[in-house]
Amino acid sequence: MIWRSLLSATGVYRTYYRVQTPTQTEQDIEMQINSLEIWGKPAQNVFQSDIPKVKAYVGRIPRGKAGIEFTTDVSPDPNTHTSSFSILEW
Repeated sequence: MIWRSLLSATGVYRTYYRVQTPTQTEQDIEMQINSLEIWGKPAQNVFQSDIPKVKAYVGRIPRGKAGIEFTTDVSPDPNTHTSSFSILEW
């Protein structure tokens, strides 16, 4: 389980997290920690796009879940189109 936080350089911080999945592997998480960047891919669902987006949940990683927790001063996209209001996109 990875519990490190990535810190933003300046501004107001809010905590988000992504859980480990087949498309967000432990290896991906380690590379994101080492680069201090969070990566996304273009949507492949109903709202298909060629623009990569980061998807994350608001708050801290729930106990017992593997994933990455990060903070940022970058606001999420106000036009987020996900099936859950708890998932945000950048």
